[in-house]
Amino acid sequence: MRPFPITLLCALMIAAQLLELRGAFYASFQHPVRALWTSVLIAATLASFVGLWRMRRWGVYLYLGLYAASVAAFYAFPPPEAAMLDQPLLMLLVPAVYCAVALPYWKRLD
Repeated sequence: MRPFPITLLCALMIAAQLLELRGAFYASFQHPVRALWTSVLIAATLASFVGLWRMRRWGVYLYLGLYAASVAAFYAFPPPEAAMLDQPLLMLLVPAVYCAVALPYWKRLD
């Protein structure tokens, strides 16, 4: 049985990623390479949420690895409208919440 906090986290994060995918589609007309990179990251992130939904540890590893790669790419190649560079602590909010929800159930993950 999946704990309710993990169910809620996965549902919210999947919805957010689908909305971001929609935004990447619209951005593809202006920046096709960035939109392709974003789409690949979103697809892999959705896979990580499916892993967490199925209570698998690889989902947590995949999410944290993808997050680190996307932050590195963001700082290496910042988009012109990168307001997050002004407040880097906001970039840590989402993975902090993710870890706060997922890690207490670490022993229950396969």
